[in-house]
Order: sequence, then C-alpha cells, then structure tokens
Amino acid sequence: MIHVLLWLLALAAALLFTALAAALAGRIVRYRFRLEAAMAAAAVVLVPAAAACVFSCVMLCRRILPGWLFPYTLGWTAAYAAAMAVIFRRGGVFHEFQDDESPPACAWPRLRLAVWFAALLAALYLALRIADIELKNRMQVVHTESTAVLLSLGQTWIPPERNAALLYERAFERFGDRKALAALRRRIDDDYLGDEYPAGDAQTEEVSRLLAECAPATQLIREAAGCPDCWHGGTYDHVHKIGVPHLAAHQVAANLLRTEARRRAAEGDAPGAYEDVVLIRIMAEHISRNPSLIAAVISFDIDTTALYTLEDILADCPPPPDEMLLHSLRRAEYHSGVVQRAMRCERAGFAQVMARCEVNVNLGKSFFLDDPGRRSVSAYGSRWTAPLQGVIDAWPDFELSAVFGGVLDSDGSRWYAPLWRVFMAWPDFQCMDRNMQKAVSLMEPPLYRHVDERAALSREALDGWRGIVSSIAMLNIETVAIEEMNVLALHGMADAGIAATLYERDHGAWPSALGDLVPEYLDAVPIDPFDGAPVRFISEENGIVLYCLGRNFLDDGGCSPAWRGSWGDGDDLIFCLGSSYLRHRREPSLERIRKMENRSKNPSKYRRTRRRAPAAD
Repeated sequence: MIHVLLWLLALAAALLFTALAAALAGRIVRYRFRLEAAMAAAAVVLVPAAAACVFSCVMLCRRILPGWLFPYTLGWTAAYAAAMAVIFRRGGVFHEFQDDESPPACAWPRLRLAVWFAALLAALYLALRIADIELKNRMQVVHTESTAVLLSLGQTWIPPERNAALLYERAFERFGDRKALAALRRRIDDDYLGDEYPAGDAQTEEVSRLLAECAPATQLIREAAGCPDCWHGGTYDHVHKIGVPHLAAHQVAANLLRTEARRRAAEGDAPGAYEDVVLIRIMAEHISRNPSLIAAVISFDIDTTALYTLEDILADCPPPPDEMLLHSLRRAEYHSGVVQRAMRCERAGFAQVMARCEVNVNLGKSFFLDDPGRRSVSAYGSRWTAPLQGVIDAWPDFELSAVFGGVLDSDGSRWYAPLWRVFMAWPDFQCMDRNMQKAVSLMEPPLYRHVDERAALSREALDGWRGIVSSIAMLNIETVAIEEMNVLALHGMADAGIAATLYERDHGAWPSALGDLVPEYLDAVPIDPFDGAPVRFISEENGIVLYCLGRNFLDDGGCSPAWRGSWGDGDDLIFCLGSSYLRHRREPSLERIRKMENRSKNPSKYRRTRRRAPAAD
C-alpha cells in the first residue's frame, strides 16, 4: 500500500511541477523560447524517470530487483509522459500564438500551483520518511535477533594461556610477510608435495634445509596443539568483527607438517610421523571452533591434508598399534554440526548487514555486474528486452560499475538510501533469509539424502529473483556439502585403512573384504557419505584400495582424479594401502617426472599449437 501511495504522490507532484513550468513558460512571448523552457522543465522529471526504467530493466534481466519494480517505474514514466503532453497541449506550449493573443497557460494560478506542489512534495517526503522509519524499526528487531544468534554461536573470552590462536599467530609471523608466505607455499607445494615429487624422496638436503628453517614455527605449532581452546580474536556482536583464521598460513603450516611427516616415515620414525598427523588434525579442530563458514571450509582442507598424510606414512612404515588406536580415538567428531552452525552464523551475519543497510557496492558489483556466469537478456523469455542485450554487451561492465559505484558512494547517499531501503532492502532480506533457512535445513546429516533439494535450491537462487545481498549470501551450498562429504569419506576410509593395516600385521595378508575386520578391528564397516552404502573395497596383489563416490555421485570403479594419480579420469576418492599405494600414488609421480624431462629435452615436440578452425563448406 505504501508503494501505491508513493506512486500517486510522486506522479501528482511531478504533474503540478509540469503545470507550473507551463504557466511560467506561457509568459515568454517567443514561441521557440517558450517551448524550450517548458521542455527543459519536463526533462528534469522525464530523464531521471527514464533512467530509472532502464536501470530497473537491466537489474530485472539480471534478476536483482523485484519483478514488480520495472512495471512500477515504467508505468509511472508512461503516465507522466501522457499527462505532460496533455498539460502542454492545453496550456498552448506546442502552439504559436499571435502578438495579441496569449497561451492559455498564462491564466493558470501560478501561486496556487506552487503551493500545491510544495504541499505534495512535503506529503511525499513524509510518506517516504514514515515508510523508512517503519522499515528501520523492523531492521532493528532483525539486528537484535541476529546479534543474539551470533553471540550464542561464538565463543566467550579465552585466557591467553589456553588460546591456541595466539601461538598460531606467533608461528605465522615466523613465515614472514605476505610475499614470503606465498614463496614458502610455492616452495613446499611445488618442490616437496607436488605431483612431480615422489613420496620416497623425502630424505633430501632440500627437505632438511626447509625443515631446519621452519623449525621455530613448527615448535610453536606443537605448543598450540596442547591448548584446549582456540579463539581468533574479534567480537561476535557484528559480522565484520569476527576473527577469521588465516587461510594461506594454516595451509602452509599443514603442508609443512606433512613434509616433516613424510620425511620421518621415510626414516622409519613412525611415532614422530604420526605425531605430525595428530598436530594437523588438532589444527583443523581448532579452526572449526570459529563459527564462520570460511573457517569450516578451511578446517576441512586442513583435515584432508592430515588424512592424506596418514596414507603416505602408512605406505612407508606403519605406526605401532597403539599409535593407530590413538588416531582412531581422535576421529573428527567435531565435523558433526560444524557446517550447520556456520550456515546459521552466515544467516545471522548477512541479516546484520541488511539491518544496518551496509550494502557494499563493490561486492554487489562483483556479484551481479561482473558475474561471469550471468545470463543473456534474451534468455529470460522477454522479447521486449532482447534489444537491450546489445546495449549490455556493448557497455563494458567496469564502466557500468564505475557509474553505479560513483553514484552510490557519493555524498548524496542520504537521499537515495531511503529509496533503497523502502523499495529493495526488505524484499532482499526476505529472499536471503528464506534461502539461508532452507540451506541450513538441507545441511542436516546424512547429506546424501538432500542432494536433489540442494541442487534445486541452487537453481532457484540463480534463476529466481534475488537481491544484491541475497546474491552474495546464497553461496553454492552443494560445494560446501561435498567438501564435508569428502572429509567424512576420508575419515571412514582412514579408519578402515588403520584396521586393515592391523589385520595385515597380525595375519600376514591383507583382508579380502572389509567384513573381515568386524568386530575385532572395526565396530562396523564405514559408510560412504555420498550414497549411504558401505565403503567400496578393491583387493589387489599385496595391497588394497578403499574408495568412495566423488562429487559426481557415480561409482567410477575407484578411478581417482588425475591430480591425485594417473589411475583414471573418474571422480572417486581413494585410499591406497600396501603395494597399491606405490602403484597408484608414487609411480604416477615418477611417470610425470619422466614426461617433464622429455618435454625439456624436446620442447618442439610438446609445443602447443592453436587449433585450426573447421574449413567452410
């Protein structure tokens, strides 16, 4: 109802302004000047109205604004243009009169029109102000509720002697600044952990030099593992003040410990190698204490590093049984509910952003102006928007972003902010809250039961209407769910791998099926989180391969991605033991080294050539 009232008041005020301009222009004797003055006054209203129509049309095609907003602005512009033409025609603006005749607009009561115009402007301002205040009250309630949720999800203050984050920060300072950290990361990933690096070459001088250089940081990470809690600073009363773990630094620390574990395993120091695995696992658990979604994703990545490290050291020298049982006791039970808590935190955080009306133009621009996956205008099935596609393609996005950014970041924000709140903020918040609430419910375990629902929600968020904040907030929840399922699958395969290693040590042969491990070594066969079936098992000569379905949710027969080996082009997650590890992990790396050597010797043979276009018929 308030939008209808604003539409009528704005139209009436614009028409009175046009009538007043026609009355003033009627006093001009020369026809040309009279017409130019009247049309200039009309352009003051008509040009912004037309610009609003174009803006709402573009945003409608990108599914950013509500669907009713474009007809709203277009109807107002059309109504004003038609009424303006009638006013100018009745006022004689379009006609040339003799010297002894005057246009009819000269007789219009200019003072009365001015008074009515001022009164309607005041009424329009009051209506907009009342609507804005009412919306601010709603948002204040939302802000209070979201702050309470963030405070309930976050951690309380932790004494420094119990806070592992402080030790992590001191360890990361030893890595150096951002450039030094990036160089160290490339050095570890490319030279010591890359696909071109065989796991058996851990006893090199380069590895020893690297570990000696990073020994002070490693010692601080070991001390951090003894702290029971971890709090990365900041407060939870505002989403911008939540401390986020340092992604790159934690990855470097985890890969550094992995390098050390592989070296110890190659030297036969099984307890020391397993100790590094435990340190990586504890680091992942510490990161997961932060309720943000980025922290959950980082913890999954670190935990994945720990599990692949366990696979590496099991191949060279299996740890003693007690150490294996210790690993089994340290299963990542903290994964249960981590993503759901993080999604609730994201929902409350974006609600705070909406409540404060902190719409960052650069973030909005990056999501709906520079979005590489945006759809063409013609894809929306509206024929009247097809000509606009050429305009959108011809007008670079960075220029469009600069225009919108300059307008929204200008000092006149106090004038357009109420319009933004009244017409777009509340529908945007409702869309965001509805989608985030669905996302939280779809992250309940077991995750494989909600695959279709998550995909439908992602399509609905992409194809349906979405506001700027809801576009930013609605992440690809299927990707987050798959990351969690990957970690859970690796945990199940790691537990089965430990049990199979104990079985091989006691019986002198690998089990023929996972059922042979129950109940002496396993309470039950681990479940594949991608479909709820037991973990798959492949028996090979002097080795076994455990695998789960990958992100394609298809059984590829144990074929792993190319970046983890050259076994196939499938998408399964594998965990290799015995000779299977050498065949599917280490030998592919050696083969890559030979290919790189051949490429360096014969560069012309491996030179990439541009594919020729097909010949025309």
